[in-house]
Amino acid sequence: MLRGRFHRYQGIPLMPTYHPAYLLRNPGAKKQVWEDVQAIMKFLREGT
Repeated sequence: MLRGRFHRYQGIPLMPTYHPAYLLRNPGAKKQVWEDVQAIMKFLREGT
């Protein structure tokens, strides 16, 4: 599974998450997306 972990694409860090349309059909996944967003914010704050 790719979601929820950082990966690198051509040296650029990225974190896959759910598509907004998926969240409209599956509102229970919003918690996972929020966790992804928090991890991204932490990553940006640390500057790594």
